[in-house]
Amino acid sequence: MTTIKVTHQGATKMAGIAPVVNGENSKALQATKENVEVLTGVRGNPLDQAVTYRALLDQGIVELARNNISIGGGNTVEIKNVTQQDDLAIPPTPTGLAANATFTEILLSWDQVLLDNFNIYSHTEIYRNTSNTLGSAIIIGTTSGSQWTDSVGYGQTRYYWIRHVSNFGVKSPYHPTVNGVSATTLASVAATMTQLTENITGLPGYSSLISTTIPTLISNAGAASTQIIRSNSAPTTRGDGSALQLVDLWIDTNDNNQAYTRNASNNGWEKARDSSLVTLVGTTSFTGSTLTSAIATAQTNITTATGTANAASTSISNLSALVGSGNDASGNAYSSSNSVIQHVTANENNSQSSLVLQTDANGSVAQMILHSNASSGSSPTSVITFRADSFAVSNNSSTDVFPFIVDGGVVFMDTARIKDGAIENAKIGSLNASKINAGSISADRIATSSLSFDKINGNTVSVNEAQITNSAVTNAKLANASIDTAKVGSLFANTLSGDVSKAVAGSLASTVSYQNRSDTFSSAIVELGLAKPTHSNGWNPYAAYNINKVNTEKNSWMYVCLEMAAWNVNSQGGTSSETASTGSATSAFGNGYNGSAITSTFLTGVSGSHATNVITVSQYVATEVVAGDIVFVGSEERTVTGNAVVLGSRIIGYSGSGFSGSPTSFGFKESVSSGNVGKYVKVAEIQWVAVDTAFNDFAISGTYNSDGAAVTHGVKARVRMKGQSTGADQGTLTINITSATGFLMGVR
Repeated sequence: MTTIKVTHQGATKMAGIAPVVNGENSKALQATKENVEVLTGVRGNPLDQAVTYRALLDQGIVELARNNISIGGGNTVEIKNVTQQDDLAIPPTPTGLAANATFTEILLSWDQVLLDNFNIYSHTEIYRNTSNTLGSAIIIGTTSGSQWTDSVGYGQTRYYWIRHVSNFGVKSPYHPTVNGVSATTLASVAATMTQLTENITGLPGYSSLISTTIPTLISNAGAASTQIIRSNSAPTTRGDGSALQLVDLWIDTNDNNQAYTRNASNNGWEKARDSSLVTLVGTTSFTGSTLTSAIATAQTNITTATGTANAASTSISNLSALVGSGNDASGNAYSSSNSVIQHVTANENNSQSSLVLQTDANGSVAQMILHSNASSGSSPTSVITFRADSFAVSNNSSTDVFPFIVDGGVVFMDTARIKDGAIENAKIGSLNASKINAGSISADRIATSSLSFDKINGNTVSVNEAQITNSAVTNAKLANASIDTAKVGSLFANTLSGDVSKAVAGSLASTVSYQNRSDTFSSAIVELGLAKPTHSNGWNPYAAYNINKVNTEKNSWMYVCLEMAAWNVNSQGGTSSETASTGSATSAFGNGYNGSAITSTFLTGVSGSHATNVITVSQYVATEVVAGDIVFVGSEERTVTGNAVVLGSRIIGYSGSGFSGSPTSFGFKESVSSGNVGKYVKVAEIQWVAVDTAFNDFAISGTYNSDGAAVTHGVKARVRMKGQSTGADQGTLTINITSATGFLMGVR
């Protein structure tokens, strides 16, 4: 609570200006008269009226400085700047930090700081680290809101901490205190599909299997495999123009599909007949000269066909070995089996058909099943199922990415066009839509640099928290709104909840006296009390007093002092409990009252020197400090153990460790228990010298906090007087104060 001092010798009365009569200097006198009337506020715009030190004194803006007065030699003025003291209250620890990841961003949110609980909140700092270590975390931004978006890229894990900062740079503890809140962004679909494609094409032998092994097997088996040729005449070459082979068959389409095989010399066709079978069916003809030779020929043909089949089986086994056997990267042998199972039932109303393709590499199975069921003609079905860790569909292009992949139960599509889709839970990295139709859209947050719409249709639009730069609302109904700053041209309200302002007034009940030249203050001339405010934001108490009649002695220094103190009571001035309410009741009891002690700052900016557990200041300051009070420097606080004057200096001891650094400015707090009044602290003072013995009047005013900060507790105010104890001209009479009034007001 800093004062501004001016020197003064008492009120100077201005002589009235007589009407100007016509004469030699009448125009000059008239101009002078008009100028004086403008300066004194009699004429013209009131804003052009001159401001006197007495007007500043009457408003409590300045105080008289004793040592700069010049008796009989004119007045001397000294004005000192008001020093605003920082509010060193520690912001509340943040709560509710949560992190949610999308494709490339992590969305942070936390509980909003309620200005009702901490009205000097400035902003929140956000810290991030790639590991769960707070010590090496770096600050990535600040915001006055309760959300933050961090772009980190695909597949990234980050850890986060936050802390609040007040308007005066005081910082809260970190939240969380040790382990950060983490989130991991989703993997890139494009990168994952590329990797899966590389994994498939990178399998052992895949490249040689596709480009060399399979084409070679097919080519090699071409000459040794049987070709069935359907023709109405004996063929002389295969269908591709190559030479006929011993294993080839000819089906004569001109002879009821009679089958022919090549003869032993591979230079002619022979009917595929058995003479014994011919005899049994009633004919005597058979192939060959004798039945024995015919059977021998047939046996030879069967042996040849068996050899051909064995050769084909060997080729398939070789293919199986090439694809599914060998050694892994560690040198361990592995094997596989391949099977093709085909079953086709009769072509009837209940027919079923199945095809199973399966490979088994030491227990790792890849399988494809094709199945159809006629189901007696009622609801026939067909099913294709796959069993594989990964499934991919490619095309004939040379693209590096398979357009469709199933891996680990997750479907990846490089490009998709969906005409009509139902998605129960969608995470969309980027959305481009000409129209979005939805019964409701529920989102923690819509992040956009600009949100434009013609209208929002709905019976109810629910917004948990909105930050609107500029908005024109034709008709708004707000059930419950928290607004930091509102500019209202015209306000109509049925009810305003909580104290907006409240005042108490009083007057001097009986004469108060004090002995001049004793340097001892009188008792309280008028003492007033303002109970705890009923609004949680509190108010700034303001007091003004008029001492209407007091006798003075010539050449005596007079001191008028306005003091204020914390008063720990409920909203009714009592000590019964009151529960805070956020409803619209007439009395919401502010932030409640439960009889707990309150802490009040009664001194700030006390200059001095510091040694361990000892503070040395001028003997004329900090006189109110007693053991049990709290001395503080910034956010550091210690308990006072004693206060004494030693060799012209005031020595204040405290317990605990020493303050950090070498502080030279100190503040003091006290604890005020329920129902009690704290230390009275001077908020304004008049220093005045009487130039003659007469009755005088004084006006003095001041606020509880010079910086205008609000308080949420009760306040007491009083005014007292005293006379100087030294000076050759100082009088010794008893000074009587016979009339005084005052009021104490809380303004929100």
